[in-house]
Formats: sequence, structure tokens, C-alpha cells
Amino acid sequence: MPAWALAFRPDARFLGWRFGYRFPMSRLSTRVLSTAGVLCAVLTASAAWSAPATGMRGPTAGGTRLTCAERGSDTAVRSSPEDNRKLHYLSDVRAAGHQCYDRVVFEFEPQSGTADPGYAAGYQRGPLREEGRGDPVEVEGEAVVVVRMTPARDVRLSSGHPEPTYRGPDSIRPAGARHIVEVRHVGSFEGNVTWAVGLRERRPFAVTVLESPPRLVVDVR
Repeated sequence: MPAWALAFRPDARFLGWRFGYRFPMSRLSTRVLSTAGVLCAVLTASAAWSAPATGMRGPTAGGTRLTCAERGSDTAVRSSPEDNRKLHYLSDVRAAGHQCYDRVVFEFEPQSGTADPGYAAGYQRGPLREEGRGDPVEVEGEAVVVVRMTPARDVRLSSGHPEPTYRGPDSIRPAGARHIVEVRHVGSFEGNVTWAVGLRERRPFAVTVLESPPRLVVDVR
């Protein structure tokens, strides 16, 4: 029996004298311990129910709405200039909504060694035009972040005929996204691959470069 239970153990002789009869010691101790156990369980559950969580958005188990920490800005960003940056071939584009952000991932074919893709990303006003041809490109949303990757291609030309390295759709509408309406291919021309991210409104965004395989990640918060 724990020490706290011994401290609250009743004295059968005192109770018998006080109320004129005796209680069975084993039954009374069991009731006291059972009541104390229930009280401790209630207090523990109450504390767990009301304890705050961090890094989450949306209702928690206790019904408290929590917000995620903001990261990024709405100003243009670009990679640091590097001489002899390796050419990257785009292989996949995907987008989805997450707990605290909407994410777009531009994935490239694996490279030998460490090689980060170059990029420039920022909000752009006015109608977009396909690079090279100049045809207008419609992007859904009230604000558009243009992401240009360089040097990069989505078609391999070394085999004597064009061989696409990216075979996915030109327009992606991510499921479960709160901010992103559409991710749209704008063009591929002279070592630049350009995509546009259409948003419901202007929001802060951040760009991260990941490895194995090389990826360019755009988070909209």
C-alpha cells in the first residue's frame, strides 16, 4: 500500500467509539482507497484535457483552437548564386494541404553528389505568358507565386529526340488545401522551368531545398 494511502487509513477503534459500532477494517480501507483512486483519475483526466499543445492548427481534444507558428514572408526569394550549377531534370510535381500549411514539391532526378537546384520565387501581377511562345497562361486564384527553377529542364534532349522527364499534369488542384487553388505549368525554355502557384489570397510562403532526391519545396502558410 502506498504511503499516502497509509496516511488516510481510518482507525476502526476510533470509529467504533465515535459511532457506537465497529466497521470491518478491510471493507472500509477498500472503500477509502477506491474513492481516492477515482478522485486521482478524474484530476489526471481533467489536466490532460486542458493541457495546451503546440505546433497545431485546428480544434484539439479539449476544443481549444491553436495556431501554428508563421514562417516565411510575401517577398521574393532566390537561391544564392553559384557558378557551374548542375542541370536538374524535373521528374514530379505534387501538392497537398497539411495541418499548418499547404505544400508544393518539385522533385528532380537524382544527382551524383550534393547539387541544389537554383530557383527564384515571388508574387507576380498581371497575366502570365508561356515562356518562349508568349501564349497567355490562366492561373486560378487571387494571387500568384511564380516559381522559376534554373538551370532545369522537364525534357531530355540528349537522345536526339525530346524525351519528357516530367509526365504529370500541367494543372494540379491539391486536395485539402486551404490557400492553394491551382499549381500550373507556365513553361520550359532555355534552361528554365517555370510553374505558378495560384492562391485564394496573398499569403506568406517559404522555399526549402531538400536532398535525396533533390526537391524544391514551397510552403504557403
